[in-house]
Amino acid sequence: MSVRPMSPAPPRNVLRALFDEAWGRARRRRRRIAALVVLAAVGGALVTAVRGGDGPGGPAVGERPAAGAARTVALVLPRAPGMGVACPVANSIACDRVGIAAWLSQDAVRVVATVGGRSVVLQDRHIRCPTARPCPRFYTGALQPAGLLDGALEVTPDHGADRWYGRHPVSAPLRITPTYADGTRAVTTRTVPLAPGWG
Repeated sequence: MSVRPMSPAPPRNVLRALFDEAWGRARRRRRRIAALVVLAAVGGALVTAVRGGDGPGGPAVGERPAAGAARTVALVLPRAPGMGVACPVANSIACDRVGIAAWLSQDAVRVVATVGGRSVVLQDRHIRCPTARPCPRFYTGALQPAGLLDGALEVTPDHGADRWYGRHPVSAPLRITPTYADGTRAVTTRTVPLAPGWG
């Protein structure tokens, strides 16, 4: 049996060139991976900055938000809000008008009340207590049409076709959304009973 002669080993300089080329490829691959990691980290930081990085709830009411960033926080009311039918004729629902009252712990530049997808801007009644004790700010407004006939506040008349004395109770979710001078917005939703009269 013949024995095939072994090929001579490649020269040392050829091996060195091959190793150098392999190491170069590995270094370039590591650099590309590192660049991708850096880009991913920068992208994540940008997304966090755009969405707001203060975590759940955002800043408390009264804190100044970052420029251009609107903050919405939970609202704590000092008193429960109220709603009542506000037609010129007592206990009539024919005008489809409801008065809404809300009390806030601090002044707001704008207060919006929403019931069943219908909204009204509430007005500051400028009722203040002596400075010796805390005093809620009082805001009211009239929502018309309110949905007494065909909406979230729809009532069942209990005297004729358009008189309601409250014998068939009605309540609905009322959302109060004040906006403060620093741009902070707060919101709360309460289920509020509808009173047959207002004022």
